[in-house]
Amino acid sequence: DNPPRPGLEHHLLLIEGQLEVTVDGQTHALNPGDCLRYQLFGPSAFATSEHSGARYVLFML
Repeated sequence: DNPPRPGLEHHLLLIEGQLEVTVDGQTHALNPGDCLRYQLFGPSAFATSEHSGARYVLFML
């Protein structure tokens, strides 16, 4: 529910598949090649469809 350190900066690069990332109640639909940068202060969720997964790289600063 809470990040290990509030304000932790994340950079997510989607390599393959489709991914929905919800951060602070806002959902972002990502496709291959998309990059999402955010600071995490509250809950987050990652979701894919039933029939496909996703490969991504997540950098935390």
